[in-house]
Amino acid sequence: MGPITTLLDTADSLNGRTEAWDIAANRQPTFPTNGCANFLSAMLQLASLGVGTHMLAQDLAETLENKAGWHRVDLADYQAGDVGVTDARIDPPNADHIYLVMRRIDSNDMMVVDNQARTPEGTIHERTVDGSIFIKTPTHYFLRFGDDVAVSVNNTLIGDAGAYVHHGRSFGWIRPIAQALGATIGFADSMVTLSLAGQTVPFKAAVFGDHAFIALADLRQLNDVQVDYDDVNGIVNITRA
Repeated sequence: MGPITTLLDTADSLNGRTEAWDIAANRQPTFPTNGCANFLSAMLQLASLGVGTHMLAQDLAETLENKAGWHRVDLADYQAGDVGVTDARIDPPNADHIYLVMRRIDSNDMMVVDNQARTPEGTIHERTVDGSIFIKTPTHYFLRFGDDVAVSVNNTLIGDAGAYVHHGRSFGWIRPIAQALGATIGFADSMVTLSLAGQTVPFKAAVFGDHAFIALADLRQLNDVQVDYDDVNGIVNITRA
């Protein structure tokens, strides 16, 4: 299950929304007023996509955009799991709201999760991209965390690999993949080391919460490990001879 699937499952659950709501309320006495970034920060934290606590939409948006795995997508291409950033249209431009897309209805209409319904039960509600129907600030852009992809090790799907595609490269949570390969794993700063059949190789990792992701193609540095792509079925096949 990929990181965005986990995020959507958390946001779709009343228990998950309530937990995020309580986290946000405990650190902001005035919550939910002006609490959109605080609330989404808590949601991301619960899904192991945390980037710290942010109280301003602009700060959270900039932090996500500069974090490995996140990138902007065009307004017309938004989908569930994207983060919407609205613009107050002042000079300089400054985000005044940030939210999570739960479901795309059409190119303008969607269901979202944010703090504006003022109760955990009502945090899923309708919104439009252009803001016209509900008299909201229009969305300026969307941010997306990769795209989910499946991972197979020696012809067995790794259900919790949490893989995603970013800028044309596939990344996966290395711990379950290493276990399936029979490799020993170690951590040092932002590096992951894998030891397999007497060989130890360091890999640069992107860390989200307590999950470290590496580019799956880099596993070819290990002796007798092959990485192939099944583009038809969206699977990265990793095999050890």
